[in-house]
Amino acid sequence: MGREEIKIPKNTHPHLQDALQVAGTPVAWASSQKEFGTLQKKKVKQRSEQEQRKKHGKQTTSVTIEVKSKKALTTIRQPAPASKSIPTDDDINRSNRMSLIRSLVSQMIKKQGPLTVPNLDSRLLEEVKAEGSLLLWLQAQPHYGAIFKALYLSNQKATAPAPKETSKLSRKKRKRKKRMLGTNGVPCQR
Repeated sequence: MGREEIKIPKNTHPHLQDALQVAGTPVAWASSQKEFGTLQKKKVKQRSEQEQRKKHGKQTTSVTIEVKSKKALTTIRQPAPASKSIPTDDDINRSNRMSLIRSLVSQMIKKQGPLTVPNLDSRLLEEVKAEGSLLLWLQAQPHYGAIFKALYLSNQKATAPAPKETSKLSRKKRKRKKRMLGTNGVPCQR
């Protein structure tokens, strides 16, 4: 990195501190190590790659992400790489469709009563209206079966009761208890 002075941490092992003092400088000590050459080449290569990335660098643009809160609509500006693809209407529609399917399936599994729908995209709303009912639309979706199975299994695992511990006595303990009680259930005198 071209630094002239290299600072050594105070909590360095005493043997290493002694070796550094004998060598004179940390650079002299490091260059006397057998792996120094290979590590130096590796670090120089990494450094040059970082500098090239900085020069040619990815230009970042700011993307506005809207976050809904209960009080008001807030906007957060986050830098995003320019090379990232911009979602198309089909991508957004597909994402909204999968989200709606998951929401409806979760409601079905939890048996929350009649299925309720959050605010729908106009394209999805038209599809649901064309099917006639929400349940028919849901069953006609290609990924419905796989999503239902995955959510059902994860819900079963989450709500499964813990296995009961058996409180059976070991064979030796039962025999000992039987000897202590005797044949008529009264403790024996010894």
